[in-house]
Amino acid sequence: MAKIVIVDDEEDLLEFMESYFKSRGHEVFTAVGGREAIPLILNQRPDVALIDVRLKDDVDGLKVIRDVREKAPDQKIILMTAYNDKDEEGIACGATLCIHKPTSLNEIETAVLNVINAQ
Repeated sequence: MAKIVIVDDEEDLLEFMESYFKSRGHEVFTAVGGREAIPLILNQRPDVALIDVRLKDDVDGLKVIRDVREKAPDQKIILMTAYNDKDEEGIACGATLCIHKPTSLNEIETAVLNVINAQ
């Protein structure tokens, strides 16, 4: 299955998503802040990174995307946001896809697999 990095400041949601994806056979790594997320993504080179736009520290999801994109231009990234106005900005920063929260884990998994399998 897939190697996935999940970055979200809501620790309960992060643990829930981690548990869900692991139960589906995926290898999962997590981070709650942007400073932690950037080296994690660059070191793990996941099949896809799921990144929330708002994070616990001063490095938001858009900065994570920009920084990762500089060093790993082919990294597949899904931006998760509860803010409708972040889609265009997320894509402009280099997100492969934007998902609006709240959404079901089945929909997130479908998006993950679609992004991984896209040419």
